[in-house]
Amino acid sequence: MTNPPPTRYVLPLAEMSTMTARLLLDRMQHPRDAAPAEPNVMRFEGRLVVRESTAPPRSHELS
Repeated sequence: MTNPPPTRYVLPLAEMSTMTARLLLDRMQHPRDAAPAEPNVMRFEGRLVVRESTAPPRSHELS
């Protein structure tokens, strides 16, 4: 839709959605379990999709 196609960062949405559903179902099945004192932190690895909107890095010579 855009020209040039933009560079973007892609997240694993299917994996993130599956994990969210599992956590929600677990919470619904065990409502009396105490919530953890600290929030859960989950990290998902994304990837950079370089397209035509990003120029190659410049070469700089050190002086």
